[in-house]
Amino acid sequence: MTCSQMGGPCDASMTAGSEKEMMDMGWKHMEEVHPDRVSEIKQMPKEDMDKWSAEFHTKWEAMPEDEVVA
Repeated sequence: MTCSQMGGPCDASMTAGSEKEMMDMGWKHMEEVHPDRVSEIKQMPKEDMDKWSAEFHTKWEAMPEDEVVA
């Protein structure tokens, strides 16, 4: 998946074997590359985070296991 597919601002590509691993990699990427966005995310209401989580899960489930994102 890319950062933008996960709701981030860039097209950096990440590969993971599980949904949790992808979320962890995405968070690490955000902390390292987009620290300004991390503070915004941390201030999001729980309802918004729940909505993001549900959308992420749907996108993760729809990704082919062997898809390579360039």
